[in-house]
Amino acid sequence: MRKELKKWGLFSLLILMVSFSLNAKEVHITVLGTSDVHGNIMNYDYYKVKTYSQGFATISTKVKEIRNENENVVLLDAGDLIQGTPLTYYYGKKMKPGKNYPMTKIMEIMKYDSGTVGNHEFNYGQESLHKIIDGTSFPILSANVVKENGELEFTPYTVIERDGVRIGILGLTTQSTTASETKGLKILNPVEVSKEYVKKLREEEKCDLVIISAHFGLDPEKRDGNYALPIAKQISGIDGIFTGHDHALIDMDVMGPDGYAVPILMPYKWGRALSRMDFHLTDESGKWEVIRNKTAHNVYDFKKTPVKADEDILSAGSKYHKVTLEYTQTVIGKTDKDFKDGYKDEIKGVSQGKLQNTPLVDLVNSVQMEYANADISLAAEFSSSANIKKGNITINDISSIYIYENYLFGMKITGEELRKLLEYEVRYYIQTKDGDATIAFNKNIPGYNYDMFKGVDFEIDISKVATKGAKDLESGKSFRIFNLMKDGKKVKSTDEFVLALNDYRFQSWGEKMHGGFLYSMGIRSEEEATKRITFVSQDVYGDEGQVRNLMIKYIKEKGMISPKVRQNWKLSGYDFSNLNGGKEMATLINEGIITVPTAGRFAVNFEAINLNDTLNEAEVKRISEKTGLSLAKLNRSKTKGDLYKKVLLLRDGKTYIIKKGDYLFKIAIDNDIEINKLANLNNIENVNQIFEGQKILIPMN
Repeated sequence: MRKELKKWGLFSLLILMVSFSLNAKEVHITVLGTSDVHGNIMNYDYYKVKTYSQGFATISTKVKEIRNENENVVLLDAGDLIQGTPLTYYYGKKMKPGKNYPMTKIMEIMKYDSGTVGNHEFNYGQESLHKIIDGTSFPILSANVVKENGELEFTPYTVIERDGVRIGILGLTTQSTTASETKGLKILNPVEVSKEYVKKLREEEKCDLVIISAHFGLDPEKRDGNYALPIAKQISGIDGIFTGHDHALIDMDVMGPDGYAVPILMPYKWGRALSRMDFHLTDESGKWEVIRNKTAHNVYDFKKTPVKADEDILSAGSKYHKVTLEYTQTVIGKTDKDFKDGYKDEIKGVSQGKLQNTPLVDLVNSVQMEYANADISLAAEFSSSANIKKGNITINDISSIYIYENYLFGMKITGEELRKLLEYEVRYYIQTKDGDATIAFNKNIPGYNYDMFKGVDFEIDISKVATKGAKDLESGKSFRIFNLMKDGKKVKSTDEFVLALNDYRFQSWGEKMHGGFLYSMGIRSEEEATKRITFVSQDVYGDEGQVRNLMIKYIKEKGMISPKVRQNWKLSGYDFSNLNGGKEMATLINEGIITVPTAGRFAVNFEAINLNDTLNEAEVKRISEKTGLSLAKLNRSKTKGDLYKKVLLLRDGKTYIIKKGDYLFKIAIDNDIEINKLANLNNIENVNQIFEGQKILIPMN
């Protein structure tokens, strides 16, 4: 009897377990993320003045499509939202921001659940930022920005519920912010803050999913303020991390401390991509558990797969767009010549503005020197496509040249510090070697972190080894900078100058802080840097002291400007004039048949094309496909230089059919070509053996 009862008890328990399992609910949650939208509502590039698959209008189309697939969608943004275009400047600076701020108004229409404070959120001042945040219907988060007394400055997290699942979103901000814009605030280490708040979200808020919305990139070893990798690897309880700040397209996962992979995504910039994570949860055990083998993630790249803009967002944004265009088309002066005349890129993909001084960068430096009353100025080429064309100069022209909200500083430096700074800057160039036919740049240094100088003369020998960093420079050793002169005289280590530079460069006294420029000079504290200050444009001109506004003021006062430039610096240590296949290489690059090698988050031309290199099978195949030339003929070349010459000879030459009585030497004379060259091109081993009807290629002279 007892045995039978025991059997029935086990059977009943099994039935209950099966019944519970069959009734278990599974919920699918989709989390979507944007970052670094930087003021782009419309599918329009204000700087290139053309439509583009970008902005909230483009994102909205994809978001609507996904919402139709799954009603359990969470939409978040990871920061750098309110700055970046003439639209945001006009409404953030020229107008008083508030509850009707364009970016957050559009986000409300798109039903965003949260935003995150990025470093550029502080560009228009803390007061303006809080007015924008206070006017939104969704929270804008940051758990690691606190007042000096330790109180939170922003809402640290939010909890959202979808179909019974509680989803915690924790906001984090990069420590790489401009110090003058975050006065009175401290930005705490995101790793330590994450540890505290993830635990709180799990234990106190009873969250079933915890997502981090972080305005920083992956690795603190590669860029100061980036912490996504250590957070994912070290902190228990995180299901996914949406990142930003680095303007990269990242779709990856890393093994976390809980034994499952943690997705880390970054959606490039300007609304040109959208991040997506999908989680499936079941309540089989009486509480929600993530089914890890169903977790999926990807990033939609709108450059690869363009998306039609959402008419609802275009309509909602049109009034802001119209006002912005009227503002940007304001005429501020005139020029009698195109600023790019004679300075256009000689090789596509290699910016001429990084190879020589150009009128556009010289204009920036001239303005900075004048207002800071400086001896020397430095400025970067922020956009290689920017130009000022002959005729009227508009606000949009200047916005395209100077795209950031920087203020201008003047500071005292010595001749020794100047040399160190120059050596540090020219790490940007990759060392040349025999056979190189292009100049390449360091893929770890973004173009906005390389400056051109005015007010001093020097030579950069790129055949020499570059300094590895600030430590190398402490001894005073020279690496690549030669003939450093000021006003025709050799610069001495004890000479004193006033240097004009923007606030981003000025606030670089830390080794990994904003590029470490002052650190490389030996100026390694805020106190030391502050003692050197001779001018701060914000103190004199207020908001109009931004470099872009000083340029506008300068042009308005001049009325008419001309593109003028003095070649006060030059690159040396290379000679591309007589390379085998060099001219042909340039032609093929500019026609799009071949390209310079690019890498990194800014698609930097990181490796020189070397004409002595042996053939690359993949490249030969691409050339064959683009030109229609046979692989058999192309593969007979020995080096890249030979290949590029052959491509043009085969493509641009003419075909001649041998007639009775023809001799190869006569054909060569008639076409002004050496007989051996003609024979080699056509693979003729014996110049005395040609046949009637035979086809030979005769190259163009």
